[in-house]
Amino acid sequence: MKDYVSKLQPLLEKAGCAYVSRDYDTLYMEGKGGPMTVIVGCKGASKDQGVAFFNSPEYQELVELRAPYTSWQFRLVQAKF
Repeated sequence: MKDYVSKLQPLLEKAGCAYVSRDYDTLYMEGKGGPMTVIVGCKGASKDQGVAFFNSPEYQELVELRAPYTSWQFRLVQAKF
């Protein structure tokens, strides 16, 4: 996981993205969640750009690094901020 974490930050910065929130103690008011909530914002990015980032060879390489240790759920949300 250290490789994933150390390589993710530069990749996010390259895409113009930044962490908005990382929280191990998220209060779920409805539904079920995992042990950690991570929200990344990419100001000015389109849905297509988000899909392209997720599917990029650079990010998929990182998915392979973290996959043995996690079972995450991802959502792509378009929002204005």
